[in-house]
Amino acid sequence: MNKQKPKNQTKNQTKNKFNAENMSLGRIASQVSLVLQNKNSADYQPNKISDNNPVVVFNLAKAKFTGQKLRDKKYYKYSGYPGGLKEKSTKELFNKDPRKLFLLLIKNMLPKNRLQKKRLQKLKLFVNEEK
Repeated sequence: MNKQKPKNQTKNQTKNKFNAENMSLGRIASQVSLVLQNKNSADYQPNKISDNNPVVVFNLAKAKFTGQKLRDKKYYKYSGYPGGLKEKSTKELFNKDPRKLFLLLIKNMLPKNRLQKKRLQKLKLFVNEEK
């Protein structure tokens, strides 16, 4: 006999939640990128998107940085025109919007392919407590 689960039941009913309070932003980003790629489960396939619920990260404003990254690390943006190179420090980006900085970290950790946008859509970011 073939025992199959009904199609309306999913494998993973729990949400993936991460609290960023007093944790290093890079360590949380690496954990979240693994979950978004579904590398934390046994049925990992690099060409498939997981059926998991969204990944939620909250308390991003309370995350910490190690070393001198806030002062020394720079992010560059180039328009392609002469004199079009713009640079911002990590402190500027973090003070303006921690979600944008975290999204940039995650985007750089995910593989650069067609699935990147779809994986990023499963990410929900909150600056303070989860609503």
